[in-house]
Amino acid sequence: MVRKVSSLSIRYALAGMCLAAMPAWAATTQSDDELFDLSLGELLNLEVTSVSKRAQPVSKAAAAVFVVTNEDIRRSGVTTIPEALRMVPGLQVAKVDANKWAVSVRGFNRRFANKLLVVMDGRSVYTPLFSGVFWDAQDTMLEDIDRIEVIRGPGATLWGANAVNGVINIITKSAADTQGGLINVGAGDQERGYSNLRFGDSIGDLGHYRLYAKYFDRDGNQAAATGRGTADSWDQARAGFRMDLALSDGDELILQGDVYRGESGETVTNPTLTPPYLEIMNRDQDLSGFNLLARWSHRVSADDQFSLQTYYDSTHRDFNYLEEDRYTFDIDFEYRSQRFAGHDLLVGLGYRRTSDDIDSSARLQMYPNERDDDLFSAFIQDDITLVPERWSLILGSKFEHNEYTGFEYQPNVRLLWTPDERRSLWASVTRAVRTPGRADRDLRHLSRVVPPGAPENPSPLPLAVYAQGDDANDSEVLMAYEAGFKFQASAEFGVDVAAFYNEYDDLRSHSQTDVTCEPGGALPACLFNPLTTNLAVDAVFGDAGSGTAHGIELATDWRPDPRWRLQTAYAYLDMDVEASGAARVDELIGGNPMHQLSVRSWYNPRPDVDLDLWLRHVDESSYGAVSIDAYTELDARIAWRPNKHTEFAVVGRNLLDSAHAESYSELNDVPLIEIKRSAYLQLRLDF
Repeated sequence: MVRKVSSLSIRYALAGMCLAAMPAWAATTQSDDELFDLSLGELLNLEVTSVSKRAQPVSKAAAAVFVVTNEDIRRSGVTTIPEALRMVPGLQVAKVDANKWAVSVRGFNRRFANKLLVVMDGRSVYTPLFSGVFWDAQDTMLEDIDRIEVIRGPGATLWGANAVNGVINIITKSAADTQGGLINVGAGDQERGYSNLRFGDSIGDLGHYRLYAKYFDRDGNQAAATGRGTADSWDQARAGFRMDLALSDGDELILQGDVYRGESGETVTNPTLTPPYLEIMNRDQDLSGFNLLARWSHRVSADDQFSLQTYYDSTHRDFNYLEEDRYTFDIDFEYRSQRFAGHDLLVGLGYRRTSDDIDSSARLQMYPNERDDDLFSAFIQDDITLVPERWSLILGSKFEHNEYTGFEYQPNVRLLWTPDERRSLWASVTRAVRTPGRADRDLRHLSRVVPPGAPENPSPLPLAVYAQGDDANDSEVLMAYEAGFKFQASAEFGVDVAAFYNEYDDLRSHSQTDVTCEPGGALPACLFNPLTTNLAVDAVFGDAGSGTAHGIELATDWRPDPRWRLQTAYAYLDMDVEASGAARVDELIGGNPMHQLSVRSWYNPRPDVDLDLWLRHVDESSYGAVSIDAYTELDARIAWRPNKHTEFAVVGRNLLDSAHAESYSELNDVPLIEIKRSAYLQLRLDF
């Protein structure tokens, strides 16, 4: 067992680290020019693949794309993927508790956010249960992540339904780039202990491989109402492999897979039909799974190439009120041709089958308990050069057929102008859809119980409020209008600005039915039936919502000194969402802060010492009737490298407050929880 480290011990360790770093100047030969992994010019020319599924510089991508590099992750001191995403302008990341996050782009941010597609090495990790992501199951060795490419705005033409407000593409390093061994261990008060191990080697002339294993144990937080500790501790073990093989001069094969098992603890609230009509429980969610992926790339000629990818993903999750087993098989074929002058043509076909087996409970049911869904897709996109090195036009569309709404189409038009090597301007118009998930159609969930005599329930019996799915729900539709400007003003300063206007239609809403009695009967006669235990009302999901959202996102990168780097990210968001008739959308749009600001400072007083600060401000937001106050927090990291193979670091998080709330679960199943201040020590060894 790893003992918790007291805050006083952390302070002494931090002071000791600063003193220990002083005599180590001669232990490293790193120059000022090598202090940061990429220069500003290299960052602007960093190749991304998420926008057009081909390598292109960030400065030439006709989309609001931001890249989180491996060095960004290392110097931030984060230990999870969602925490790394806080760097991205326009991306909302909020912790519900120690192992649950609300992550979204450009609004609709809640625990079960459903308008953001997340992909890891080509494998979609969203669940059709609610068209979103369980973030506590998405992990890998952060040291092996090459970059995280984030598209703010629709990516549906290439990535498909549910890439409505954005796409997060997590790309790990090739096995050839992770040769040798790595050990990363740490411990602190919240990070009670973790260890990451990786080893890579060659397979003769055929290629390279790597193996990894990791484990962590994280402490819980505290309830906002009482300040008492909660049971949201979290532990997980994970292992995996990757092989990059060169089968011939024109053929490459990637094989990779992961397996994991863990427990995500939680303090949960369960509505009951007996006083006090709400009980608080502590329990663990068991989660486990594995995945296998293979991708074959073949170069047909100098102008033509194709890739064939398939993966299988199995997941198991035991909720407080639901147990789910899900199995996904996916196969995708893509063909790229540049044989026609001025055209870069990409076409693709895909098929996905997902099967689930769900054990329901008294609080939450899915009907039917088992379901198989097939998704067929095709897309075409052409990147047309209108004027070489100046004007480009991108046209394309995705076509899909799903089990819920049938045929869907998602076109886009993008225009890019690059007047010179330092500037680029782009604009786009896109249609994207969010297809229904299992919960939209098949859910029945006891969301709360209103006590008798309450203003909302003046009757002498408790009132049970159920969330109810509906087979008639259509896809949510977005029409997005975007424009952006990227500018490298000098060798030391660059800026990236994006603006957007979104129009939403057929948004998920809910409407209440008439109040009835359980086990059955109509008011008022049923009140006199001795068998009646309670009243009931259904909040039936519908698609009567509509609205708009507009905003601006700004990212700057400034190098005032070869040893100092400042990165700023700001986002402004204004949303106006409503429902027609008696329908409501308040509880379904999530928490959407109007202003978000991030300032990161990287400073190297000496080549072997890092001093990193990260200041974040998030505006106030609300989740239905629950308000989240604005908060400002500071993370700090100091690291020392006695030699090129060893790094010691001390990381402090949320240093400005002892605790603060960030998000709330829209299912009303988790009390409002405050995220605590924390610190940890880290040792990293490369060999």
